[in-house]
Amino acid sequence: MSEPAPHERLMRQMIEICPFRVGNRVTFNPGCFYASEWPGEYVIVSLTWEYGKGAGHGINVGIASDEDIVKRYGYTDGFKVDDFLPVPRA
Repeated sequence: MSEPAPHERLMRQMIEICPFRVGNRVTFNPGCFYASEWPGEYVIVSLTWEYGKGAGHGINVGIASDEDIVKRYGYTDGFKVDDFLPVPRA
C-alpha cells in the first residue's frame, strides 16, 4: 500500500482531532465552565481551525439553538471541542 498524499494525511489528522462536524447536536460537558449557563441541546454551526502561534491555537466551535437557527439570531463561538458531549441520535 502506498503512502497517502500530504493533503490526505492532513485531512485524516483533522478528522481524528475533531470528533464533531457542522450539524452535530451537542450538550455541554458537565465539567465545563459554561455548563450551568448553557442548558439544553445546541447545534454546531461553525468549526474554525485556529493554528497560529501562541495560546490561541485549536478549534473554535460555534453553536446555536434551534430557535437561533430558525429565527436567524446568529451563533455564539469561542468554545473548545472538549466543552461538549455528543447527543445520541434518536
